[in-house]
Amino acid sequence: MTFWSGEKLIDNHDVIRPFERERVDVNSYNLRVGRGYYCSPDGSGEGGKINNALADGETFRIPSGQFAFLLTLEEVAVPHDAMAFISMRTGKKFGGLINVSGFHVDPGYRGNLVFAVFNAGSGTIHVAQGEPFFKIWFADMDRKSSKPYVYTGKGLSQIDPSLAQQMSREIYSLQGLAEKIRDIETKLDSQKPTIENLNFVIRSLVVGLTAGIIVAAFRLTS
Repeated sequence: MTFWSGEKLIDNHDVIRPFERERVDVNSYNLRVGRGYYCSPDGSGEGGKINNALADGETFRIPSGQFAFLLTLEEVAVPHDAMAFISMRTGKKFGGLINVSGFHVDPGYRGNLVFAVFNAGSGTIHVAQGEPFFKIWFADMDRKSSKPYVYTGKGLSQIDPSLAQQMSREIYSLQGLAEKIRDIETKLDSQKPTIENLNFVIRSLVVGLTAGIIVAAFRLTS
């Protein structure tokens, strides 16, 4: 298996559409974030909607502890005598984002790519449509393959709803849980005077009831 050089990528530019020469990075190509994404709900009322549509340059957020599916802007067309390998750019990894999807593209695949990512960092990660986010490398195989050794299914053009089914429930991050605890503490603090008054009334009733029982018992024995 021999990986393609930057020169070979340029010579075979039809493997990526649209292809822009300046996006060739040594022997890889920088793929951009497309117009569709999905982010798992985190209990804040955001997330959970499949195939959100993004305008040019529009940003969205992946909160800490949440999963997301990101659709690439570019389509790829892997030749029958090659395969591709995919990853995220290093800067996003340093921010805590982890690629949890596959790491290769089969010979014969044609379509957009969908990356599954998880924010393992402590902060929110912001993603912009059109941002160079992923890398792809191509490598030659020892021969040109045919059925059944090539991908013959339909390529992706949007995020398949079935992909998000397992991530449709709310996933509370540590940060989200901490915020909810702070909200509860704030509400309890606001109710503290009322609770103290109720405690005073209850203590007064108990003392009065106890005194009444003692007096009644004393009269019965006198």
